[in-house]
Amino acid sequence: MDRSTRLYVAQAIVERSRDYTKEAFNDLFEAMDAIERRHELIPKLTADEEAQVAAAEEKLARGETLPELDLRGPIEDFLLESETSILNRLRALPQEEQDHILSMVARLIEIDAPPLRLSLEQIADLRRSLRDIKGE
Repeated sequence: MDRSTRLYVAQAIVERSRDYTKEAFNDLFEAMDAIERRHELIPKLTADEEAQVAAAEEKLARGETLPELDLRGPIEDFLLESETSILNRLRALPQEEQDHILSMVARLIEIDAPPLRLSLEQIADLRRSLRDIKGE
């Protein structure tokens, strides 16, 4: 799948799932799991990795907390590269990709805001985009 399509799909998932119930999210992840199994997209773990996973599962079963799962702290602690590097890579992308990425960031920041009602023109544009992606 090309990069532009992946960006579109990511945006669509965030937007369409914003009002999902817990059960709907479970259904979504079950469907994604089934797709990954069917297309063999789940990486195989080595024996050593399997042992490490089993050890982590045992710790969790005993109620221990794992520092690797603590996702609190300043954003800089979670970035894989510097903010400057990220912005430079963003600036190097074509404008359309920059727009998709910035739109996604805005949607994630506003994730708890009530969804906006799309205009009829926006709905027409989304349908056209879907037909273009599907090659219709």
